[in-house]
Amino acid sequence: MLFRSKRFNAIQTQTFHELYETDHNVLICSPPGSNNITCAEIAILRCINKSKSTTSDEEESDDDEEEPRIVYISPKASRVHQVYLSWQKKFGVKLGKHICELSGDGREDLKKIEDSDIICCTAEQWDAVSRKWRKKRVFKEIDLFIVDHLHFLSGVEGPILEIVVSRIRSMAHEIGKKIRIIGLSACVRNAKDVGDWMGVKGTGLFAFAPNSRGIREVPLEVVLQTFDPHSLKSRLMAMSKPVYNFITSSFLTPGSPRMIIAPSWTQTEITAIDILAYADVGGVPDIFIESFLQREKDVTKEDIEKVASAFDNVILQQTVSK
Repeated sequence: MLFRSKRFNAIQTQTFHELYETDHNVLICSPPGSNNITCAEIAILRCINKSKSTTSDEEESDDDEEEPRIVYISPKASRVHQVYLSWQKKFGVKLGKHICELSGDGREDLKKIEDSDIICCTAEQWDAVSRKWRKKRVFKEIDLFIVDHLHFLSGVEGPILEIVVSRIRSMAHEIGKKIRIIGLSACVRNAKDVGDWMGVKGTGLFAFAPNSRGIREVPLEVVLQTFDPHSLKSRLMAMSKPVYNFITSSFLTPGSPRMIIAPSWTQTEITAIDILAYADVGGVPDIFIESFLQREKDVTKEDIEKVASAFDNVILQQTVSK
């Protein structure tokens, strides 16, 4: 079985027809954790099966020429490597396709592209290797172009993403070939503008809201609380008590983990100390350690104290053991 899950989630179900039954460009803007990479894999299967169908209809066709060539790019190298390892198992081992991950070495990368069916690389690597695409026949054989993390268009990676997507569209127009583009993004406000720039028609645009019911694999509830102090230091001090009240409230699942994001290591220490102080004043000094021990049956308080004693930071020792 190619997919680990036996059923598609809501996003994969809604986009399946457009991805697998058509060759339209598609842009999918969905919340983090919705596993939209599976949507790209559906498009890859469409590309592979379409190629097999074309080869069987034309008896005198060259099998090597009919093999589809697919490119996956992301601005994040860690994401590229993760996808490469996953697709090596799915499409390499199970379907016999040649998968490669570019390294940034021009000559070596060109050789990899020529010998591979699916190419995984960063946007910067693809920009460098594809600038002289007119002189290399292999670039004109691309059938499917997948762009991940398109929400980084507004960040420092934006110019490179714009260059590679605009280049692939310009190349397709110049050589007169349909190169399908699949865009994957987090939720963005201007999804239609991004889709128009990618050449996505109305039915190929899927813009899901961050809090859409049934869309996220892990349900998300957004709660906003405002703070009046203008200075950063005063505002952070004012946040400690509301944070404590929230993480100990019945609004959250009892015993479930909590994560608090602080702007610095110093503020992390201050926030931890404040939360423990509020717990002590409230008469429940062991509320967090007891909750953890109830969830982790194989761990004892002595085990935690032993681990905490190994830390050099005194504050870390005190907060971890409580």
